[in-house]
Amino acid sequence: MANDYYNTTGTPAQGASGASSPVRAEFTAIETGMAKLPTLTAKALEIIRVNTGETALESITVAELVTALEASGIYTVDDASNSGVSSPIELVHTTSGSPQAGIGTGLDFGTETTAGNETGLRLAAVTTNVGSGTEDFDFVIYLMIGGAAVAEVARFKSDKTLYIDGSQVLSKTALGATVLASSLTSLGTIASLVATDATITTLEATGTLEVTGASTLTGATTFGAEIVEAVGAVGSGLYPELDPADGTIQTWTLAAGTSEPTEVMTTGEFITLHITSGGNPITWTHVDKWMGGVTPELTNTAGSVDIVELWKVGTDVFGVHVGVAAAAS
Repeated sequence: MANDYYNTTGTPAQGASGASSPVRAEFTAIETGMAKLPTLTAKALEIIRVNTGETALESITVAELVTALEASGIYTVDDASNSGVSSPIELVHTTSGSPQAGIGTGLDFGTETTAGNETGLRLAAVTTNVGSGTEDFDFVIYLMIGGAAVAEVARFKSDKTLYIDGSQVLSKTALGATVLASSLTSLGTIASLVATDATITTLEATGTLEVTGASTLTGATTFGAEIVEAVGAVGSGLYPELDPADGTIQTWTLAAGTSEPTEVMTTGEFITLHITSGGNPITWTHVDKWMGGVTPELTNTAGSVDIVELWKVGTDVFGVHVGVAAAAS
């Protein structure tokens, strides 16, 4: 195949005799072709590349190569893998000493601020075990906060737990699927949380657990300490609503006249009422059944409080007059 450097003429043919001039001409062609090859003057540890005019070889330093790569900002790997992950770039940290737990490799993100170019974020792979065959790595996030040097704020550990500011917030069993943030305001310290879709199947927590919105607990539920019920107050006027959403315990100071409350309870809900009557009566139009079949009469004794409990089953509201609470004599 013809090329720009040297093409053999077939001289001399094997076993042929003849004049020396064709042989000399062949050597001359070889010499001419060699002269066409690019020349290179380089230093040790430099990188060889073809110049932009594609007419010669030249060398560049490693620093010049890094600058060229930074200018492009694009790093590509082209391989046969079509269903796996390939890494165009690998950052490697080696040590002249003996590797110990804590050695790692980081990637810093710098940004110009009024103070100059500063590192605002560092992503790092940090070892916790460097033993052969037992290696473990944590993924650690460092942030600059308040002008201080970047410091660790979060760590995803090799045991599949997540720590923020040094405290564990999730474990590998902590989030099985989707937990609605609007329903779980504060979980305190989570020991175990398993969820399927939006249904929490296992929840163990220490500290404060606050759940807002509608929540349904199925199966056995164990409370290891006191249960604190919300205490509210029945609205003013002669026709207030009795709504458990205002508190399962509610105080009620009756207005002058005859009160006729309405209820907005759903089946299974209850209210404990602490009623200060002041001699004013109540017409219990929306209570369907009283314990003993008798509508309670309220006391008019100063400083005394009538305790009435209401609960709803199906469409019926049930009530019981627990009694009168007064100071002990």
